[in-house]
Amino acid sequence: MRKINLAIIFAIILVTGFLSGCTNTGTTTEEEVSSDITLESEVVRLVHAKLIPKKDEDILVSMDVEYLFKNIAGRVVSVQVTAEYYDEQDNLLYTSEPRLITNLPIDYTETNISPTNVISYSGGDADKVDHIKIVADEYFGT
Repeated sequence: MRKINLAIIFAIILVTGFLSGCTNTGTTTEEEVSSDITLESEVVRLVHAKLIPKKDEDILVSMDVEYLFKNIAGRVVSVQVTAEYYDEQDNLLYTSEPRLITNLPIDYTETNISPTNVISYSGGDADKVDHIKIVADEYFGT
């Protein structure tokens, strides 16, 4: 009788283990792209993009856009990135200076926000920013 009880308990533990499933231990990137940010690119896609108003004592001092890319080109690429800031009427307020991201490996997804992944606009019309277009063109060098 004792062996039967042990066998039943073991079977219950085994079945419970199978039914509980297993968790995915691989890394996945949950895409978080704000609806007021678009991307124009053929070699990368946005996996994270967020518009962040920066204030100092209730006064808007800048509008920042932070972003992360995934290389979708199927080859190692470098990209030149600019951000275009627009108002509600789709008038261009500001175009940032180009930034260079070099040698993104095949299928690589950026995971950390660094200063390279943040573009700021601190002009007088920063409070009018409604949406942003990030332009990431493939860069072939000079």
